[in-house]
Amino acid sequence: MGATLCSCRSIMTMAVACALAAAPALPSASQPPLSLKQQLQRVGQYVHDYERAFAAVVAQEDYLQRMRTADGADATRNLSSEIALVRADDEWMVFRDVYTVDGRPVRDRDDRLAGLFLHRPGDALPRAKRIADESARYNLGAIPRTLNTPTQVLRFLRPETQGRSSFTLDGRRTLSGRDVVAIRFDERDKPRLIYTRDDAAAKGEVWVEPETGAIVHTGLRLSSEGTSVSLLVDFSVDAKIGMWVPERMTELYLVDGRRSKGADRHSSSPLRIEATATYSDYRQFAVDTKTIIR
Repeated sequence: MGATLCSCRSIMTMAVACALAAAPALPSASQPPLSLKQQLQRVGQYVHDYERAFAAVVAQEDYLQRMRTADGADATRNLSSEIALVRADDEWMVFRDVYTVDGRPVRDRDDRLAGLFLHRPGDALPRAKRIADESARYNLGAIPRTLNTPTQVLRFLRPETQGRSSFTLDGRRTLSGRDVVAIRFDERDKPRLIYTRDDAAAKGEVWVEPETGAIVHTGLRLSSEGTSVSLLVDFSVDAKIGMWVPERMTELYLVDGRRSKGADRHSSSPLRIEATATYSDYRQFAVDTKTIIR
């Protein structure tokens, strides 16, 4: 199926993808560093181009979760899934279709999500959501996983949304031999880009290649109604589709024991959930987002 998916990619997408994956030589010491404004302009253009090229992909996700409660109980779970990342109506959506739980098959591995978007675009989204809702029952703990999309931070970096947050340069880093610049952000404006009942503001960081704006690492943190969430994502260049893609996502959920308001309440016991998702076997496919959201 991989060859079929790759053949659907347009010439424009291939050109953009190659440009995004390119890693030019680092600037010489004589070149002045970019200002924050210049760097944000470069990152914004990168995200704009990236979201056009990376509009719909499927990949394999291996997802290890560990939960620890206040009484010392410890549980782990290992999920293998097909995952679809689709950008439609200016939002990133993630759909998981679990096929093994702790090594035990729970269904046939048949690329069901990719088939929906390729062959049944008219009703792909509601059907994919039903599959994802069914798969969510395998997650450890009762905390809804609403943030665990590896492209989540891109929403704060689009040219049209950068003005909603304050940004600061946070020095240089070296990541896998690459020279990168760290930029921190704090969300200011309402309504928030990530909904919570108490209008909690998000904050985080992004590490970028200064000359290309390519994003190699993101971090997101949010605290709401007694629950703190941290989401870290590392990117790498995938040789098959020739683009930077999420390689690893690390999550941490801390519940301090306070009950949240309303009917949807967490357990009153303190809780810690750690999870690490790794991604492989990326396949890109062309999809008309106007068709799938009608």
